[in-house]
Amino acid sequence: MYKLTRKLIHTEVEYGLLSLKGIPRDLLPSPNRQVTVVDGEGEKFVTKMHRTVSRIDGLTQLHRKHNTTIGQTVTIQIDPSRPGIIHVDFGESYTGKTAISDFPRTRSVRHNATSLKEPILQDAIDIAFSNLIQEIESAIITLNRAGAKAFEDGKYEVARDLMEKGSQMCAYRDKVKELQREWHSIFA
Repeated sequence: MYKLTRKLIHTEVEYGLLSLKGIPRDLLPSPNRQVTVVDGEGEKFVTKMHRTVSRIDGLTQLHRKHNTTIGQTVTIQIDPSRPGIIHVDFGESYTGKTAISDFPRTRSVRHNATSLKEPILQDAIDIAFSNLIQEIESAIITLNRAGAKAFEDGKYEVARDLMEKGSQMCAYRDKVKELQREWHSIFA
């Protein structure tokens, strides 16, 4: 049984999501596949995996039932022999001084530097970086497939153009990864 405990972030609570970042992809259902989320009381919530990122959408009812809050702990468990079933248990709420919900929606620069050191905000931005990197990598895979198909079909000019775009996308992905490393260094 694979187990991960972390804190809920703003987007998960507000939009009824569950990020599965940090869980090995081979333990998760395929994109767009049905997934059953079972809460600590045994109630089942049937939805689908996101089409590209390691995330489950459509869990607003689950969040409402448990009255989840930003910073509340969530334990996610997956049995490798049953990847279509994900068990979740919600724990205690975050008891720090500041939660993301305390920030204005605009998140202007009025906040002092210490408020940005809250682990919830760090996690939210780290997940955003990871999701962006996954989306770019998904686009690279699609581009690679199209390039291989063009090459197989003898469309060498198209294949060459796609190869150039692939190189540019890889360079862009690397820039985003570098920005993520810079973000981590701020809190080191």
